[in-house]
Amino acid sequence: MMSSISLSVLLGGFPALGLFLFYGHNPTDLVMAWMGSFIVFFLILDGKNRAKSQHELSNELKKLGKAQDLFGSQLKRLEEASSNEEDGELRLQQDLIQKVSEQEARQTSQKSDDKIPVQVVQKKKQELDGTVEEEIRVQDLPREKLLSIVKGALREDRIEMLLQPIVSLPQRKPRAFECYSRLRDTDGTVIIPDHFLGLAEEEDLIRIIDNTLLLRCIQLIRKAMKKKVSVPFFCNLSLTTLRNKAFLENFLDFIEQNRNIIPTLVFELDFQDLLQSSEETLEALHYLVKQGCRFSLDHISQIEALDLKKLKELNVKYIKFDTSLLLQSLEKDSAGKLIENFKKQTDKVGIDLIVTKVETEKDLIEMLDFQFDFGQGYLFGKPRLTEKW
Repeated sequence: MMSSISLSVLLGGFPALGLFLFYGHNPTDLVMAWMGSFIVFFLILDGKNRAKSQHELSNELKKLGKAQDLFGSQLKRLEEASSNEEDGELRLQQDLIQKVSEQEARQTSQKSDDKIPVQVVQKKKQELDGTVEEEIRVQDLPREKLLSIVKGALREDRIEMLLQPIVSLPQRKPRAFECYSRLRDTDGTVIIPDHFLGLAEEEDLIRIIDNTLLLRCIQLIRKAMKKKVSVPFFCNLSLTTLRNKAFLENFLDFIEQNRNIIPTLVFELDFQDLLQSSEETLEALHYLVKQGCRFSLDHISQIEALDLKKLKELNVKYIKFDTSLLLQSLEKDSAGKLIENFKKQTDKVGIDLIVTKVETEKDLIEMLDFQFDFGQGYLFGKPRLTEKW
């Protein structure tokens, strides 16, 4: 506005001066001529500015319209993606329920009265201060009793998921979390994985447990993302499960729909199972690698049995060693040359080593000499229910 007035004052003076010089009128006529010229030029410039403003406003409205259309399409895609995720999870959950029903309806082909030593966890109430603590003990359960508990827990969703931190060494800062599953009976008794997974595999129930753990892990990762927490979550995956074509198809579909969280997931495999894998299972693993999946290995009994070249091809990013295995190795080789050389080789191929089941400071001190990347065990943190995370 001010620029239009200034320009009109300047331009209006030229014709006014010309009229004065040509006709020789008095100064009053000069002022009147200047004012008239000023008004004319002001109206012309103001009209041009208004036209320019209207044009700019029209462009802005068009941009706003395009932005609204883009936002609408993005929102629609998000809704479709969310619907696809829910559909994928629903299919996995429906498969879980259907499988348990089939197992319940099917008669057990080989009944056994064998007693199975099972480590159970029971909550024990202290009368003095009213606190509740968990008591771990071992009891013998009939095979059919344990199987009934497992099926009931799967059917009625009495599967609990726990998280245990994996810390950097020597700083002991949490850098990742491993997801565990455990089953709870109707009376509150909890049975840990080491004692029901073998039976679950025999009865073809392991796929259901893997399904459930995967779903819970996905939900947890989404929760972590909302909190702006970006750390890897280790989720156990049985190779027996991958051999099931129905599960593999659903699993691949699920990965396709959840690509944004795949970089946060690490699938943990049993090394002994990997050694005995069929070509079909290895093919499935390689396909998962192409989808960006990463893996971790546990239950390793011999350091010498590891072929780092093949492990790198399978996108294995982490290898876990129990403290007991490393201590046994040190008994044979007090200088620890085998462990030291193996650590150098894993550094070259980009595989991190995690020392597990570290329960005392003494255990940790012996391991620190080998510069392990990460540690896991009760010394750094016990498994906690995800509800408390």
